[in-house]
Amino acid sequence: MRLLSPETVYPLLHETFHAILHSKGREYGCDTEETYLRALAAGLSLALRDNPDFAHWLLTYRQPKA
Repeated sequence: MRLLSPETVYPLLHETFHAILHSKGREYGCDTEETYLRALAAGLSLALRDNPDFAHWLLTYRQPKA
């Protein structure tokens, strides 16, 4: 698996969160949205960096078949 550089992870997460909100029909929330998405992207990128076992689980988890 090719790993992303730390400089790539934050903007990728940030823009992914924008895309998720947009796909759910939410209009762009300007400064408030940017504040929250910066915090979420920074927090998740640090959590993934500091917890490689969690990152691995997140990337390889498969929903059990019913």
